[in-house]
Amino acid sequence: MINGLKSLILFINFLFCFESSGYFESNADVYSKRNTNYLGYNKIRLDFEKKISNGIDFNLSLIGKNNFGLRYLNSEDFTPYNEKNNFHYYDTLQTVFFFIDHLFFSYNKSNFKLLMGKQPIYYGSGFIWNPINKISFKNVLDPNYEIQGNNAFRLHFFAQTYDFDLIIIPEEKGDEISLFTSIGSSIYNNYLRLHVFRYLNKTYKDNKLLYDLDNYLGLTYSGNLIFDIGSSFEVVKKINSKSLEWTVSFDYTFNYGLNIMYERFHQDLSYEYNSEYPIDLIQNYLLGFINPIGEDYSFFSLSYQIDDYNTISFQSINNISDKSSILIPSLYYSLYDDVDLSFYFYMFNGDYTTEFGLNDWAFKFRVQIYF
Repeated sequence: MINGLKSLILFINFLFCFESSGYFESNADVYSKRNTNYLGYNKIRLDFEKKISNGIDFNLSLIGKNNFGLRYLNSEDFTPYNEKNNFHYYDTLQTVFFFIDHLFFSYNKSNFKLLMGKQPIYYGSGFIWNPINKISFKNVLDPNYEIQGNNAFRLHFFAQTYDFDLIIIPEEKGDEISLFTSIGSSIYNNYLRLHVFRYLNKTYKDNKLLYDLDNYLGLTYSGNLIFDIGSSFEVVKKINSKSLEWTVSFDYTFNYGLNIMYERFHQDLSYEYNSEYPIDLIQNYLLGFINPIGEDYSFFSLSYQIDDYNTISFQSINNISDKSSILIPSLYYSLYDDVDLSFYFYMFNGDYTTEFGLNDWAFKFRVQIYF
């Protein structure tokens, strides 16, 4: 398999003279809820870059993936229990598939950068929750993992005292676009940014897909206020609505490699958790239209870098609204600078109707080999 992969890379480089990189990844998950099950995948990512002319680059990222283990997932394995939930035996796993993750052109000059195509877009000051970002959601249980590409046009302009960012995303509906603008400035290592955007919200309700074009105003900050304590906040307000979202986070790294992080998130929702989540909310969560399903969350992380190759971490994620939580001890190990091993153990706490009461426990093992 590795020899075949090398041959493929050499062949593509020969044809197109791309600069190439990538990785092979194998991931296995074991979880327990009444019974013990396992599932996983093997994945290959190939990244290619071609300099077409002065300032113009072409980027292509290909992903091949095959799944193994449990194929048919009961909806209770990945969503809070609801007796009206009709997503039982939901087939989520294709055995083998390939797709293009990134495919875009970039034009770079000294004071601006233009990107067009399927590209990675992620911004915000929070580690897990970024209410200012309506384009891409992080995986709450794996926030450091890569973000998939989005079809967009992006212009980033840089001046001496400020920068301006414009993102245009065509929507599947065809006759609408989502438009994101922001302007930011840095003062004594403190960065402040104003966001104004309109976003096409999608909602599945009563077996219908609804579209609402909403306008937002937001503000983000990141920097060191006192004693080298990293701090950040985001606040987002939907215009002509009482809906408000915010995130506040703090982190500090000691000289001997110990890092402490705390993050708090809130969003205004049109319902209150009462023994179970509404079925419409669960369906929108499954469709990827929303990410956090509760109103209030907190996150705590304690990590220690033993040396250049080993890091241990202890994290806690709490849904304050439904009183569920996850404890996640983990170990990261780097081998020869191009092999990473990760071990995670998840301890769930909460009723089966809560967000983090899905399972009793789970274990994840991941290996990544870079080339």
